[in-house]
Amino acid sequence: MWSALRIQHFALISQLNLTIEPGFTVLTGETGAGKSILLGALQLALGGRSDSSKWVVQGKKCVVEADFNLTKSSWESWFAQEDLDFEPVTTLRREISATGKSRAFINDTPVKLTVIRDLSESLIDIHSQVDSAKLTRSGFVAGYLDRMTDSHQSMTTYQDAWLTWQGAKADWARLEVELQGVMDEEYLRFLHEELQAAQLEPDEEKQWQDELQTLSHAEDLMSDCEEARALIESPEQGLQDMMGRLQNLVTRMAGMSSQFHDMTVSGQEALTALEDMLRSMDDLFPHLQSDPGRLSWLEDRLSMLDALQRKHQVADVKSLLEKQAALGFQLDGLHAAGDRRASLSQALVDSKSAVMAAANQLHIDRLNHVDVVTSAVEKTLKSLNMPDASLAIDCQELPQPSKDGLWQYHFMFSANKGSKPMPIAKVASGGEQSRLMLALKKLFVEKKGLQTMLFDEIDSGISGQTASKVAGIFQEMGMQGQILAITHLPQVAAAGQHHWLVDKQGQGGQTETSLRILDKKDRQLEVARMLAGDAITETALAQASNLLGTS
Repeated sequence: MWSALRIQHFALISQLNLTIEPGFTVLTGETGAGKSILLGALQLALGGRSDSSKWVVQGKKCVVEADFNLTKSSWESWFAQEDLDFEPVTTLRREISATGKSRAFINDTPVKLTVIRDLSESLIDIHSQVDSAKLTRSGFVAGYLDRMTDSHQSMTTYQDAWLTWQGAKADWARLEVELQGVMDEEYLRFLHEELQAAQLEPDEEKQWQDELQTLSHAEDLMSDCEEARALIESPEQGLQDMMGRLQNLVTRMAGMSSQFHDMTVSGQEALTALEDMLRSMDDLFPHLQSDPGRLSWLEDRLSMLDALQRKHQVADVKSLLEKQAALGFQLDGLHAAGDRRASLSQALVDSKSAVMAAANQLHIDRLNHVDVVTSAVEKTLKSLNMPDASLAIDCQELPQPSKDGLWQYHFMFSANKGSKPMPIAKVASGGEQSRLMLALKKLFVEKKGLQTMLFDEIDSGISGQTASKVAGIFQEMGMQGQILAITHLPQVAAAGQHHWLVDKQGQGGQTETSLRILDKKDRQLEVARMLAGDAITETALAQASNLLGTS
């Protein structure tokens, strides 16, 4: 149960310390007095969005705290799951720095907003002025049925199945994206086998180009080799004979003077070079006279390498080998993808089957309680001056399961006897929608025992005798839990066990919103103001006294 609210520097509220009592509490005040500010502060503490430009006083730190009394048996496991220390009086706190930075705490431990929201949603239900529009939404109806019925386990099972199905669909989509743009496996295999058959070697292209150049000039090379050999080996004036004679002379001179020693070395190197030249020519000569088909083979080989390079848009054989390896990797990946495709396909089938089974069971569990819900709501509507009101729930199967199930649910309503229930948006006025929402909330309090509910002008569009009926409903709900209602109706205000007045005052050049708890005398004045306006008459005071039961 909600026990306290503390506010510092939030909009027009500089400081507020408020104790919240059990039972039925009403909040009143003139339009613009700051009731919405108070509600905004509470919603901030419960994990609502922080709008520093709207709520935070410039240059000051904003702090909002809400205390709740919790039972250990009901909440200890949740706190353990979130790795938080349980406290019988649990404090939800939001801080917004002067710079706009927001932080959230549970019992002084920093938490994410999702955690504080998860907790607060189970502690207090806030009905805002726009929430009656939710009556037309399928998700609201489904959620209400789930909270009202014993289908919690069915919903948990369905959500688990639905998430598994969504995961399987996401995995399949990722595989499709992964394979998008990948060549046909057969063509990939052809390209890979073509490169394999070529038996490529990293440096072969240069080797074959050199050999081709040599063989292309075979006749000229043979003629030049023979002429070079003749020059080297001629008995009359051959270079080899001349170099030999020269080496002997230099060796003899070196024996006579050390100055000629280096010349001996140079002469020997020259002679060695001539001998190497002869050996090279001897090695080359047989190749120049060998297989005449070799030239054709070289031309074909180099032509094939060039064609492969152009086909794969690479510059050398080394790159072709890299392409070959990449194609092999792709083929392996496609093979693995084929196995994954089969596995994911089966996972899709299995998860879809599971989600359909869970959806059907969830639908059955919801339908089992539809009559209970509609009958109870109709009974409450009768007590709210709608004696002929009828409520039904229309069900429509979806093409595919959604996060709420396989079926859409819509409230169908009629306020008049003999009229067929129609969609609420078409036939229900604003006041009728307010009463219908109030009846739904009352039933929820009765069946599920949510301790705290806050209503922000749920009685909008209601007046006269109906207002008194609404006040009676609030009183009934207040006996079962903690009910707070922001209202402009004097009948509702007079029905409260506790009465808060929200007021806005100018002081010292500043405007501030304040809240005070009214005693009997002040309550009479406030109810009279609500009846007659600022010009409070004796008649209004008498009417207020009558409403309050103090006359």
